[in-house]
Amino acid sequence: MSILLTPILCMAINSYHEARGTSQAEQEAVNKVVMARAEKSHVDYCAVVFKKNQFSWANSVKRKDKFHSYKEMLSYYNIQDEKSWINVVGLAYISKLTHKDKDVIYYHDKSIKSFKDVKGVSVAYTTKNFVFYKTY
Repeated sequence: MSILLTPILCMAINSYHEARGTSQAEQEAVNKVVMARAEKSHVDYCAVVFKKNQFSWANSVKRKDKFHSYKEMLSYYNIQDEKSWINVVGLAYISKLTHKDKDVIYYHDKSIKSFKDVKGVSVAYTTKNFVFYKTY
């Protein structure tokens, strides 16, 4: 049996690496940024997640779409916390159903001090761990 990497799985993998351990609302907000970028660029979520220099964790991983098993996929993408993984997959589906913030296309983790300003955006809202930006 083969496992194929779907857009929802790409979004969940990204959320696992970008927002694991944060609130459900923050994880959904990270997902919604991926969805907004995909809509704006007319590509799927995997293309957004694995686009060069978009998400730091993805810079060191080559995109792989087909696996012999689910366990192989989790290992390849360094997903070790099963409880967190199950949560982010569920939230990826919920985020897709409730996506409304189509202009919120950037965010940064507040713990990262070297964030570079992005032109053409303003702060949409902040959370405990992130700052989210919308286009003008």
